[in-house]
Amino acid sequence: MPNPRTEFSPTLGVIITTYQAAAYVDQALASVAGQTRPADRIVLVDDASTDGTVERVRGWQRHLPLELVVQPVNGGVARARNAGLARLDTDTVAILDGDDVLLPDHLQVLGDLHEVHGGVISPMAMFWTPGQAPRPYQRRLRGFVPPKDDQLRRLVHRNFVFVASLMSRFDIDAVGGFTEGNRNQDTTADWDLWLRLAAKGAHVTQGPFPTVLYRVHAGSMASDSGALLRAEIQQLERARQFLPEHLEQTVTEAIGNRRAELELLEECQGSRLDQAWRAVGPRGGDWRNRARALAGATVPAVAGKVLRRRGCW
Repeated sequence: MPNPRTEFSPTLGVIITTYQAAAYVDQALASVAGQTRPADRIVLVDDASTDGTVERVRGWQRHLPLELVVQPVNGGVARARNAGLARLDTDTVAILDGDDVLLPDHLQVLGDLHEVHGGVISPMAMFWTPGQAPRPYQRRLRGFVPPKDDQLRRLVHRNFVFVASLMSRFDIDAVGGFTEGNRNQDTTADWDLWLRLAAKGAHVTQGPFPTVLYRVHAGSMASDSGALLRAEIQQLERARQFLPEHLEQTVTEAIGNRRAELELLEECQGSRLDQAWRAVGPRGGDWRNRARALAGATVPAVAGKVLRRRGCW
């Protein structure tokens, strides 16, 4: 996607969204304050928290170029990010969830990469549970960024872009910002944006080393795997409206994989589900590999039943 250039260094803004983040937001804002490349503007949108998050954020306004936007009602992450975009006038935009933490060179690394490559700059990230050593994020869940000529197809199959990415405001505006809808769409709001940007020609470049910590806590990860799979299926159905026709078969395959995975999940109900799902390891790739791993781990009868029913055993 083409991006207008100026002879001056692009200005850089950060959008932070929070909801019930009083226990974490100080660390998030401290990590923004400690950047080697300071943000030119920061907009924090609080999505109607009731736990004291707003009061904590106000304490940072004398230390940072920070504007606080308080949503009157809880409207979800897509609406909150769009509210932040409406208040931000910088050339580039970095996203941060209010419970995550940036390492000191995050904005510098991503900003420098964007000046060279444009498009979406996805950072490498680490899982972080306070009190424990960080551990790799990409290797467990998503893998690394594929070659440019295969990114859109691979992105249809699986979201490999981390949320705390940086991109140009021009590109975001060109695709209409974040898609607002029912609250179920919030689960895939980031993936939806990456797909629409990639469909317009934007490429993804990954940072060379980890620059952000993804905080692990009770509310940070989807606990309902079935709900997540259903949301992803709905997202792929919506994506048919803007993806090129030559990817129709890819979309069909990606939806089929998730339906099969959902079928596995439902078959496992009451059959040591938690142990079985953890034993299989990270999601990704073809659902058959997951089923066969499940068959060899703890519930061979369940996985074999699904594989046979689909003619793959």
